[in-house]
Amino acid sequence: MKRVLACLLVAALALSFAVVASADDKTATTATASDNVEFNNDDVAKLTDGKTDEAVVFTNKTDDAATVEITFDLGEAKTLSAVDFTCADDAKPSALDVSVSLDGKDYYVVTAEEGSCKVAADATAVTTNFAARIAVNARYVKAKVTFTGKTLSISEIGVTPAAADTKNFDPNHAFGYTPDSAPGTPGTGLFKTPGDYDLTLTEETKYLKSSQITVATWDDTVKAYKVRFNLVNPWPDGHTGKVTLAENEILLAIQTQGNINKDNEDDTTYAAAKWLMRGVKEGDWIVLDESAKTYQILPASHEFAKADTPASSEPTSSEPASSEPASSEPASSAPASSSAPAAGDSGMLVFAVLGVLSVAGVAVAVKARH
Repeated sequence: MKRVLACLLVAALALSFAVVASADDKTATTATASDNVEFNNDDVAKLTDGKTDEAVVFTNKTDDAATVEITFDLGEAKTLSAVDFTCADDAKPSALDVSVSLDGKDYYVVTAEEGSCKVAADATAVTTNFAARIAVNARYVKAKVTFTGKTLSISEIGVTPAAADTKNFDPNHAFGYTPDSAPGTPGTGLFKTPGDYDLTLTEETKYLKSSQITVATWDDTVKAYKVRFNLVNPWPDGHTGKVTLAENEILLAIQTQGNINKDNEDDTTYAAAKWLMRGVKEGDWIVLDESAKTYQILPASHEFAKADTPASSEPTSSEPASSEPASSEPASSAPASSSAPAAGDSGMLVFAVLGVLSVAGVAVAVKARH
């Protein structure tokens, strides 16, 4: 009797997880908007249903700019090369910011491009510009759309997978750097000596003119550098002027062609680094592993494992301690192991009944969503 009931329990629990895993849960798509926007929240699931025949209409009640933030879960990590929008009319978003995440907590900006819905033969669409620059691993996608007209109609939002042979990166991949040098070939140079840095320099040791420039200040509380300055390189003219590096600060200079190049692995690597760094904001974090000569980009939302995020970013130490980059793996979703039930058939019967009820509850919940 005990073995039969135990088998029933295992089967019931396995079925409950299978139902959850296979359910087409459209409630994973959510939308939030600024106060001056009205929309039907019940229609949001249409944005990721794979169909373009029905649109969600966002109405701007004022003459000010309006924003809509759409978040959806791909169900598992995938390698993306673009996020695609299909618009139902000729409404034009004035800006499109796309962020991706592996765990649904730390989001990394992968593009901040102006876009418009251009009429094509088969659809009206706007595709983000990071399609030609980076292939990134992500499970969660967040798109912030800004528009200034009275309405914005979006019928579909989805992703384009990267080619199978394209080198790809986790958002907080650790990239290598060279100390005290920013080569003119693809790579990242890191400078720590305080003083003025002429951004027009082009000699090999300090090739800054066409580099992505980031300055960050050491924070001893979390053993990481907090970004205070981030400057995208102007193309094709390059930088002018200078930047001043204070005590306890670093300057990162990333030099690359900026595109995925399958024939040049270094250029592909640092194109990803440069494109991710373009989305870095003041207050985001950089973690160095000085023994391995790598750096890791972390968003401001990151929760460090051994310390709370400080209220102040003022440096408290002149000598940063070497720290390992925080793990990019999302928290495990596996259920914690439970203690064994009390011996006897009655204990097994209780757990078996609970397992069956759990399956019934999941089935009802799934049915109710559709």
